[in-house]
Amino acid sequence: MAVVEGKLPEMPALSEKYAELYSRGIYGVLIGLGFSFISWVVYSIPPGSGIFWTLFLAIAFIFLGAGISRFVHAAKIKALINKAESAALPAGNIDYLKPASIYDTDNLLERPLSVTDHTTRQLEMNADREVGK
Repeated sequence: MAVVEGKLPEMPALSEKYAELYSRGIYGVLIGLGFSFISWVVYSIPPGSGIFWTLFLAIAFIFLGAGISRFVHAAKIKALINKAESAALPAGNIDYLKPASIYDTDNLLERPLSVTDHTTRQLEMNADREVGK
């Protein structure tokens, strides 16, 4: 569903898929190499079983091709995982969030002690007892 919405799949799902593809790639390559070896053994037997060794060689190429394609697919998924990890914010760079020193209290002396302090000093009394500026 995440692909339909345009989001990348979750990282654990990608990591599991990468591990599965990589292990299946190793399995395919090893089985392919095993069939190649069997093909070589059947080919080198003195009576020469005719064309029978090509069957093992064909199976070897099928397994080798599948294993290599899984390696390539796993490499693409690993690149996608690395790209998604590098897109995250760096964890250690929080200099812009540091507050000012808690011991810097010089400005507290300049503030009035209450809200109403110094509010009546700027008003003048008229002779009519009206308050004006």
